[in-house]
Amino acid sequence: MRSFTLRCPALDEYLKPAPMPQALARLSKLLGELQNGAAATQQSRSLKEQLLAQVGVLETAAEVGYLTQQAQAAGLLCGALDGARIYLEEEQIDDFVCPVPAWNEQLRELEEVADQYWRGLDIESLHQQLVYAKQQNLQTEKDNLVALSQAGVGPAQIRVQFSETFRIAYGAGLLDAALTFLFVSS
Repeated sequence: MRSFTLRCPALDEYLKPAPMPQALARLSKLLGELQNGAAATQQSRSLKEQLLAQVGVLETAAEVGYLTQQAQAAGLLCGALDGARIYLEEEQIDDFVCPVPAWNEQLRELEEVADQYWRGLDIESLHQQLVYAKQQNLQTEKDNLVALSQAGVGPAQIRVQFSETFRIAYGAGLLDAALTFLFVSS
């Protein structure tokens, strides 16, 4: 089976593929650790670089469900780490420059929304955004199975699909961090 090999010794438990409900439960645990300063938020850059490099060489996607869960776990983790940097450390996330301009721009836009727009939302509005993001993540695995199980799917589509999987989960990680750090911790 071809899978992503993402390494982050301090946070490996959060990178293990899991169905989305379990991955989201793990994310809650991580957010508590981040709130207490028990996790290294700077690991996000390394994980993004690792995932992007590995997505960039995918030629086939034999284990679509497994790869989807791995990309989602990485996205949730990076979103939570970057959310902690935005909301707890009040840093801009400018340490990662992706060689794929569209992907880089999409992540930057999510980070700007997290930093500038979500701070002004009330808890109910932010929670509604998170519910929508979680629904998107639950749908992603089904979408990937349909899109990548068809004959004639090429490496470019495979790469786009898994990059998008990461991006959607990244947004959910940022949203969960916003709820945790803007409302739960205050």
